[in-house]
Amino acid sequence: MGSRLPIPPGAMIARSVGIVCIAVGFVVGIEALAEPNSTWLRTALALIVTGLAAQGYALYRTLKRIRQVNSDAEGGSDDQKRDR
Repeated sequence: MGSRLPIPPGAMIARSVGIVCIAVGFVVGIEALAEPNSTWLRTALALIVTGLAAQGYALYRTLKRIRQVNSDAEGGSDDQKRDR
């Protein structure tokens, strides 16, 4: 098996925030269903959207890290190859 890539700290924080926001959003949303006209339903939706955005950012950072490691393994970035 290949070596494990270290997860960038920004991606780990974003992933954790995303999980918490989505979970809290669902809990608040379930409680808000009793009163559909309350602002809690909008708050729950905003928390879920925030969590999804955080998860997307974590995915972006992870993919960026994988590309960086792969380009370093191939002998450097394109800028370094042009300078040789």
